[in-house]
Amino acid sequence: MEPDAHNFRHPELKEQQRVDSFLVCGTCGLPASTECTCEQNPPDEQKSSALLQSRIAEGSYSIEDARDILGERFEVIELLGQGGMGTVFKVRDNNIDAILAVKILNPLLMQDRNSVKRFQREAKAAMSLSDAHLAAVYEYGVGKGAPFLVMDYLEGDTLDSLLNSQEFFDQNRAINLFVQICEGLAQAHQK
Repeated sequence: MEPDAHNFRHPELKEQQRVDSFLVCGTCGLPASTECTCEQNPPDEQKSSALLQSRIAEGSYSIEDARDILGERFEVIELLGQGGMGTVFKVRDNNIDAILAVKILNPLLMQDRNSVKRFQREAKAAMSLSDAHLAAVYEYGVGKGAPFLVMDYLEGDTLDSLLNSQEFFDQNRAINLFVQICEGLAQAHQK
């Protein structure tokens, strides 16, 4: 397996795992793109989804964890979502009485210095962006050893929930969403 910033070692795991390799072989269950030596076995999407969900669950925080990490400044209101990079919470910043979102780096990734540096670089880059299609990032912090980002809390549905809803997407709505995503990405890539 080639080394990169996505490799990490969790204390309970015996070997390196890749956060972003979640397509697994249908025969052996190993990540298909990097570790599998089976010939001509297509990735198993059902096993892949289960593997990804278990890795996300291993690396997520509870509301109680977030309260401990963030301290008294932030009142943790609810869990918004979990992903490979971290867990996001809706919070109230008691210093300025504002509703915000906080993303805390996945604890499994905290074991890898490169992942922490990448999170810091992404925070710095995100703080320099100003675009109507992007959530503003205001601050990078560390609480109880856990890096976190403080950003806008945006009310509404996630793109994932919109795409998975039973609601019909007409061509104009799909194009409009796609253009907004592209405009946000273009702004991010200009920096």
